Order: sequence, then structure tokens, then C-alpha cells
Amino acid sequence: MLKALYVAAGSPAVEDTSILSIFNDSSDIPADMAAIAAWAAQNGILKGTVDGKADLGVNVTRGQACALAGGAMNTLA
Repeated sequence: MLKALYVAAGSPAVEDTSILSIFNDSSDIPADMAAIAAWAAQNGILKGTVDGKADLGVNVTRGQACALAGGAMNTLA
């Protein structure tokens, strides 16, 4: 889902991925997703779970997908 939103936003360059350190599971974020996750976090799209994880390895529900897309609306506009 994040990758689709990132591509829809034009795949903007992300040089600083240090924001990912806010997530307890930042070491589990695959290298090919780091820039995408950082972009999403920097733009308020990826906020993480209540226990402080990015939790990128799970399937999202329709409701979560809608919330992610809604969060991306300002970035995509």
C-alpha cells in the first residue's frame, strides 16, 4: 500500500531515512522499503502502531488502506 502511494506521489527522492528510528522495529524494515517508509513517515502517512512499530510486514485492512490513502491526499494533491 505504501509503495503504491509513493509511486502515485511521483516516487520523490528521499535522502534522509533517519526518521525510521522512531519505530521499534526499524531494523526489520527491508532496505528496498526504507525510502518509501521514510517518505510516508515524513509526510504523516505512516504513524505506526500503538506499540511503536512500523509493522510493514502485515496485510492492511480496507479501513487501514483508506486511512493511509486519506493521509496521503495532501501529498498527492
